[in-house]
Amino acid sequence: MTTSSHRPSPRADRVSSTSDVSSDPPPIMLSRCPACGAHASLTPAACPRCGGALFEAVAATGRGVVRARSEVWRAPDSFWKAYVPYTLVLVRLEEGPTIMGHAEASIAIGDPVLGSTTNRADRRVLEFQYCPLGESAVKNFGSHTNTE
Repeated sequence: MTTSSHRPSPRADRVSSTSDVSSDPPPIMLSRCPACGAHASLTPAACPRCGGALFEAVAATGRGVVRARSEVWRAPDSFWKAYVPYTLVLVRLEEGPTIMGHAEASIAIGDPVLGSTTNRADRRVLEFQYCPLGESAVKNFGSHTNTE
């Protein structure tokens, strides 16, 4: 891993995008302060723990716990209207940051989950699946493409 004074953009693989959608999903990326090891979901101007200004992009494990959930019944645009209702969750990753993604309707607050990027039509989204504690991975998770 290289450290630089510029701020990397780990967010690029976690947000919906119409470009470069492949069948092999990229990992969830975080920013990490090499000085103290603190992780962030976005790249801050300075590390909130030590004040460092250097960051590196690192892959997250994807494991976390659901902190909040919401069912969306009013889509923000015509693309998402096809998926209504859908569930959005806030997940606290084991590395520390909290990030938002999609989940099955059965996911509840407090559930352990595993996240990965996946495709919905021509958009890459972050999706979480239930993953009981002690399991390090969900078989074949993230390797499918949703076309609902």
